[in-house]
Amino acid sequence: LASLDREVPLCLLRAPTCFGKSVLVRQWLGEAAGEGRHVATLRVRSGEGDQNGFWISLVDALTDAGIPLPAMANSRSTQSLAARMISTAGNPLTVWIDNFENVTVEGADEGLIDLAARVPGLRLIIGMRSCSAFAPHSLRGIPTVTLTAHDLLFTQDEITELFHLAGFEAVDDLAATVHEGLGGWPGMVHALVEALTHGTAEDLPALMERVASGWLRELLPRIPSAGLIDFALASSVPESVT
Repeated sequence: LASLDREVPLCLLRAPTCFGKSVLVRQWLGEAAGEGRHVATLRVRSGEGDQNGFWISLVDALTDAGIPLPAMANSRSTQSLAARMISTAGNPLTVWIDNFENVTVEGADEGLIDLAARVPGLRLIIGMRSCSAFAPHSLRGIPTVTLTAHDLLFTQDEITELFHLAGFEAVDDLAATVHEGLGGWPGMVHALVEALTHGTAEDLPALMERVASGWLRELLPRIPSAGLIDFALASSVPESVT
């Protein structure tokens, strides 16, 4: 949260699925509400990130945030329309675009970087699983905060708090073991806490192994052969994770 508090034009969150990128931004936006900023949010779903779909969806998000359409809107391209709305928003504007890895428009990141560089009061928050967009060399020296999977890993204290929220007591040793065993991966930690609410921690290492394996299996495509699933788990990590 402290990283998002920094007043910079561009914030990039790069991490696998289930690392809490969206949860973190929603929490920050909730705490920052009422500061006189427009907030436009867009989640790019698979298949909706092409030339028309992405920019139209961004225009819709800006409209929902209370930013009016400019004059001669019908004569502009959707990209030009979105850029004009952002440039003339008036109040400071935060634009949060989640799942940017689904954007297939060539140069979309460059267009957004250009806006971040020249529009006063604009903050762009971009969540994505990939590293193909917003490459460091393309940022033109714009002040940028970048949060990676390493930054979003649960600390031991956060795991302790999660256990407390789930109703567990005297969990310091348990949290330490979980933190060491799962490395703080948020999705796996949540799955383990859920498993422990319906069982016991008598054989915690074995339970952690089952939870981690099951969590990864859920992300794999449906493969009919158990042997092939084991091979996939051993030899690769699914795209949704990487």
